Amino acid sequence: MRQSSLDAALIVECAKAHSVSPRSVRTWRTKQDPRWRAWVQRRASDQSRFTEIDFDAGGDKLTPAQEEEQALRRYAALASLCDAAIARGDNTSLQPLLRSSGEAHKLLYAIRENRAAYEERMRDLVPASEVTELFRSRIEPVKAALEAMPKFLASQIDPVNPEMAEDIIRREVLRILRSAAGTGGGDDPA
Repeated sequence: MRQSSLDAALIVECAKAHSVSPRSVRTWRTKQDPRWRAWVQRRASDQSRFTEIDFDAGGDKLTPAQEEEQALRRYAALASLCDAAIARGDNTSLQPLLRSSGEAHKLLYAIRENRAAYEERMRDLVPASEVTELFRSRIEPVKAALEAMPKFLASQIDPVNPEMAEDIIRREVLRILRSAAGTGGGDDPA
């Protein structure tokens, strides 16, 4: 079975750390030697500081600003690890770090683009108070006209008994208004 380039880089890095050949480390790895396990755990704990995700206590999603800050911290940490590897002359660990740093930069760039698009959409939104006022200014005249309609129509429908016609029309208008308000408005027997 062919090993990936990342596995090969890990094996070479471990071999250099223990001053043994990569073949010896491959044997340690297949036999789960304590030296291999200890080295992997040590390496994981060293790198965990830049891969942690800082969710708040509630476990909610991050805000766009928090998400950008987190991506920026991760990118900065990877860049400093790359600089440290270059300073040490450690080319075996540099390649995976550069790859990870490039991916972190792409992620940071995408997050910044998404945040800019999000802020632009937020600027285009109309505040709820303005929408409420607009509906109120359009609906209140209609409501007033509907409430005045029963008295006006009753005398024209039944000149002999306008009160009975007014009552029937008023119930229908109230049913329409309740239906528009979302508070029921099915057939009202009364």
